[in-house]
Amino acid sequence: MRSYFVQVSVCGLVLLGTSSTVAQTEEQSLKWAIDWGASHYPSPDGTRHELIFRVDRLGKRNPLSDKDVLKLSGLTNSLEKLSLYGNHELTVEGYRQLGKMKHLWGLFLSQNSNVGDAELGAISKSLPKLTQLDLSETSVTDTAVEHLASLKDLEKVNLKKTKISDEAVRRLQKANPDLKVYR
Repeated sequence: MRSYFVQVSVCGLVLLGTSSTVAQTEEQSLKWAIDWGASHYPSPDGTRHELIFRVDRLGKRNPLSDKDVLKLSGLTNSLEKLSLYGNHELTVEGYRQLGKMKHLWGLFLSQNSNVGDAELGAISKSLPKLTQLDLSETSVTDTAVEHLASLKDLEKVNLKKTKISDEAVRRLQKANPDLKVYR
């Protein structure tokens, strides 16, 4: 089984190409990602792949949208880690779509000001098997602790530069004593 790591980050690079068709197979999703401008780094044994999406700060490359998440649907059985750093276009519906990624265990959402409590609620319901979650520099508040506590497999969470209080972090650690919280 092939596994994919997709990283979306904001940087100053201009990227080429995109596809307007919705991918339905693993190969189509991988091709769409590469056509979009993702860098592709297969592992030596060819069973794992790393895809890195770079979103141009100058607006020459749009961040991923809810429709773009659908184009990754062919990776439903093989996507394990997804990074959406600085991607401000996804809505609650886009995060719900990520729930179709059956083997997704790592979700990295740093620098997404549009990720708040409602988005985290959608994520926690659709991706209950997450073990790593990066919410640094997002808009989550103390309300997010309830959603985080519902993620029973969560091992690490990054809450740096969020609106979550120290008291809420204490409640979270009481609910899940083994959880590593980075502040």
